[in-house]
Amino acid sequence: MTIPHRTLLFGLLLAVAPGARATDLAAEYAYLDSNHDGYVSSGEHEVYARQLFDEMDGAAGDDKLTVKEIMANEAKFLSHIFTTGNILGPADIDTREKIRRIDANQDGMVSQSEYMNAAAAWFQHHDSNNDGVLTQDEYGAAAPPG
Repeated sequence: MTIPHRTLLFGLLLAVAPGARATDLAAEYAYLDSNHDGYVSSGEHEVYARQLFDEMDGAAGDDKLTVKEIMANEAKFLSHIFTTGNILGPADIDTREKIRRIDANQDGMVSQSEYMNAAAAWFQHHDSNNDGVLTQDEYGAAAPPG
């Protein structure tokens, strides 16, 4: 299955009812595990995070997300960035505050490198045994309740 087809399939899976949350997670995990070894490596997660960033960046393709682009894709933006602990603060802070905390140079936008740093922090936080890969259990534990 090509990347655009897989992206479309994943997008359709995300649109289903909340009762299908476990199925959504399993489908997303399978999508991320591009080499089909049963684990999601940091490299596989990085590729996926970059894909999410590019989808949010839209037609501009300038490798910067404006607040407007982020807010139009809020769930996608928040899905793979670290949102608790000492990097971005408590999970109950609002999206605009999370944007401010990720925006290292404080230019009012989130660059591709700033986003990728937050995505790498997400991966490291959820790799509970620090082996460089996420099991399906670690990935499921990373998902916000929904």
